[in-house]
Amino acid sequence: MPDVKKILGKEDGLTLVELLTVIGIIGLMVIAFYSLVTFSLTGHNQAQNIAQRQSDFNLIQTYFKNELANAIEIHMLDSLPDPLDNNYNYIYLDNGSLILREGTTTRAIVENRVDNLLFSLEEASSTNHNSLYKYILVYTVNDIESSLILNNINYDISDNHKTIIAYRKP
Repeated sequence: MPDVKKILGKEDGLTLVELLTVIGIIGLMVIAFYSLVTFSLTGHNQAQNIAQRQSDFNLIQTYFKNELANAIEIHMLDSLPDPLDNNYNYIYLDNGSLILREGTTTRAIVENRVDNLLFSLEEASSTNHNSLYKYILVYTVNDIESSLILNNINYDISDNHKTIIAYRKP
């Protein structure tokens, strides 16, 4: 068996083929690492966007449930009235922010992340003896649709497919 020190000792350096082979192997490792990092960051960003949209939607659902489920009067509007009636609260979309206006106070429920908002109503039931109506409020936020049962509405709501809700609480 030949002595490794003798063989290596006789060589003057690396050949061009050996050098190109090493550079090629290092290049493949760099490409593989770059692909792994890029794929991981893309997946993380997509998951973060999905989580943020779900969080926003859950927040919106909570507000709608707290604000609208037992409202005594609801009107669906195409635009805000001028001047605003402070006896009503309003929920509407303004430049990507979902706005809740309560009397004279205005605050954003979700800021700069809502692409669209549309409200529509479907009659769930009505009782003739006390003229109470139940409606299902169907709303679409960022192409995700959900619904909420409205209780104790004392009148028939005929407006549909609007972008603003005016309501009064009990």
